[in-house]
Amino acid sequence: MKTSLLNSKKFKYGASGTAITVAFIAVVVVLNIIITALGQKFMWFCDMTEEKLFSLSDEAKEILSDVTEDVHIYFASEPDVLMANSMCRYIYTTAMQLDDAFPNISVECVDVLKNPAFFREFYETAATDIDSTSVVITSGDEVTVLKYTLFFVYDDASDYSSMWAYNGEKKFVSNILKVTRSETPKVLFTTEHGEDIASAGALASIFSENGYEVEPIDLTKTAVDDDCRILVIYNPIYDFVGAEAEDEKFNEIEKIADFLDGYGCLLVFCDPQ
Repeated sequence: MKTSLLNSKKFKYGASGTAITVAFIAVVVVLNIIITALGQKFMWFCDMTEEKLFSLSDEAKEILSDVTEDVHIYFASEPDVLMANSMCRYIYTTAMQLDDAFPNISVECVDVLKNPAFFREFYETAATDIDSTSVVITSGDEVTVLKYTLFFVYDDASDYSSMWAYNGEKKFVSNILKVTRSETPKVLFTTEHGEDIASAGALASIFSENGYEVEPIDLTKTAVDDDCRILVIYNPIYDFVGAEAEDEKFNEIEKIADFLDGYGCLLVFCDPQ
């Protein structure tokens, strides 16, 4: 008598194998759902890039290690909203890494639409608008408010679609230094010698983004400020006044020399011709 197909060993073992495979796939799917949900709730994050582009660098940790003041970082949206936005996710993740690395840096999320009164003091201090994508960094009485677009690099600053890189770590570090310094260091650009100030805009922006206060200076009228760290002479076409000055207070060369004697830094950009 022939064994029926349902009673055959091949069918039984095959059915068992299929059942085990289906059960294994079901377990994997359930685990994936659970881990995804927990990851979103607890903001689990793993930087898989070879260069660790989205991890807090040792350089940033070293720079901020000297900051002893309490720093508060406020996001104007809830965490789940930030994590659902592809651009805000990077910014929030970097902020949480700062929170984990430094006991004096804290991160808090407050929905500006539900609780606009919370941000009222920052409106008055920063004199700017705060919306759901804003990031507020404050320490003591110092406040800076940043739009999320400022954490990225663009080919064309006027065209957000030209964004090509994330620059969040640098933006956080420079603004934390900005709000924790009692006196913001200055970069002064000389004027009154035909300097190409218009072309110096990009360089001035770099200094500003790194926590410096950028101002022009007319050396015939004033000496270099004690808070100045860098003096910039950008492509002048006229000479600076030196020993020929009728009054010592108009001697620009002497003022530059005094600045350098105090270990100041001088950057000079000139046309090679």
